[in-house]
Amino acid sequence: MRFPGFEGEWVSFALGQLCEEFQSGKGIKSDQIKDLGSYPVYGGNGLRGYTDSYNHEGVYTLIGRQGAKCGNVRLVSGRTYITEHAVAVKANQANVTEFLNWLFIKMDLGQYSDQSAQPGLAVNKLVRLNAFVPKKEEQKRIADLMTLIDARIAIQNKVIEKYESLIKALCHHLFSVGRDDVKRISDLGEYFSTMNLSKNDLSFSGEDCILYGELFTTYGRIITEIKSRTNKRIGAVRSHNTDLLFPASTTVDALSLISPAAITKEGVILGGDMFGIRIQPNLDNRYLSYLLYYCYREKFAGYAQGSTIIHLHYNDIKNIEIRVHDNATQKRIAQLLSILETMRANQEQALSYYSTQKAFLLKELFI
Repeated sequence: MRFPGFEGEWVSFALGQLCEEFQSGKGIKSDQIKDLGSYPVYGGNGLRGYTDSYNHEGVYTLIGRQGAKCGNVRLVSGRTYITEHAVAVKANQANVTEFLNWLFIKMDLGQYSDQSAQPGLAVNKLVRLNAFVPKKEEQKRIADLMTLIDARIAIQNKVIEKYESLIKALCHHLFSVGRDDVKRISDLGEYFSTMNLSKNDLSFSGEDCILYGELFTTYGRIITEIKSRTNKRIGAVRSHNTDLLFPASTTVDALSLISPAAITKEGVILGGDMFGIRIQPNLDNRYLSYLLYYCYREKFAGYAQGSTIIHLHYNDIKNIEIRVHDNATQKRIAQLLSILETMRANQEQALSYYSTQKAFLLKELFI
């Protein structure tokens, strides 16, 4: 795929032939890096802080050269201090630095790292790698398009962050007053466990299902659209639209484990290491999902057990007391937060579209 008006074959060059500079930065003492300063300091994994001097000026693409993330690529501009943990690359007059940035991303340079306890990239190996490139004008057109999409993705991420901040602020405000009714967790409804289900049981077709890990990675406080499918039906535990789901284990930390989610769809197969509460009619599972997450998360985390694998058991939390609003207020709060959640989900869907578009263009615009 090419822009109209460009012809001629792309030509293979060693990366070193495309650049006027292709070398590691210089070391800097840690006490010279501050939270504030005149010039940004970039290492192999990005911005490290600021300092009072610089060793590069202009547009450079940086390649992380050490550690687990070696091969990651980023573009920097202006006066910067680039450390020895990054390779600073600047195109020569016949090429475009911004294009090289995207070319390096496409090349996945991390695959050329030394396979050792401390992975690393050698400059003398990188400069000998070959790549096909077009003439300078076409490089510029490609770089401009990719940069435009990347900027749109960055804006989209900020929009999503704004929605998340708004939901969080509203929850803290709405839950701060008027919660006069005291309930134990056991009063909320009927506890139930779920079936055994693993990633190997997922399929492209079949019935809607939720795997416990998706409560961390895929869903927010309210689940309306189901992402996964399974053909495993024997012993299936299916959702009611009043259920409140809890993941029951993690390897991260106790606070991360507390990630309740209300499901509003009937008949979804539930599986993996999770448990649920079938909420009674005079309570709202959507409201409770937000309430427990924003007001009682730390308290619940205190009941989690384990070190390598951290568990949360219903019997350990069932006597925790919480304060709730009356039913009518619950429904009003749940409706408002559901609308915002839907709007946030729409923005995430747009982000997914832009990210897919970016991946497609990286594949199709480069040889």
